[in-house]
Amino acid sequence: MLDRIIFGDNQFFGINHMSEEKAQALSERFRDLKAITDVMDIAYDCGIRAFMLNTNERAMEICDYFRKNSAQYADIRFYPSMPYAHKYANAVAEKGIFGALKDTILADSSAGSVFSMLTKGGATLFDKDMIRVMELLVDIEMKIFRDLNVKVIFLQNIVTDLLLGFGVKEVFVAFADYIKEKYNVEPGFVSMNMPKLAEFLIDCGIENPIVCSAINKAGYFMN
Repeated sequence: MLDRIIFGDNQFFGINHMSEEKAQALSERFRDLKAITDVMDIAYDCGIRAFMLNTNERAMEICDYFRKNSAQYADIRFYPSMPYAHKYANAVAEKGIFGALKDTILADSSAGSVFSMLTKGGATLFDKDMIRVMELLVDIEMKIFRDLNVKVIFLQNIVTDLLLGFGVKEVFVAFADYIKEKYNVEPGFVSMNMPKLAEFLIDCGIENPIVCSAINKAGYFMN
């Protein structure tokens, strides 16, 4: 069963789609990790136990904090959203494709896990298998949440809606199956096209799909 309230994270990363000025103010306010954890503590003290966290550059330090203080947050639950596309785009722009791959794949990995991912990734370079790419990215991103209680793993809306537009059923099915089999949690999908996506997922054979989408009178972020 899903938590009734899931605390979001856009404010922590200086994101406000309505106002650049507010976005900048948020970025400055939450520059330090303590400012983020102080707000999460307030939410936690109010009874909120579920937090959605995009896998951007700051997610690692947030997760490190909760790993180090696990006794204090024994019943906290995370809802990762991945992949964070801007993180990969920025890494490629700064370090090139091979530098980005090195930093992404090798960071905080044991020799065995690196070999496993490179074997999977190496095959991908040759056969260009989209499913293998998906599995590799999920494994990389989930390292951030190691040893934490994860409830649902969401596919980020940029990827969800792109694949939805192309009607790529096999990737949705493979993602759902991989999340259940490898991580023993439920798959979720973030989208700006909730009605179309819900129908599409049911057509894919994904029962009772978990969809995160905006619903508001203004129709903002809705299609």
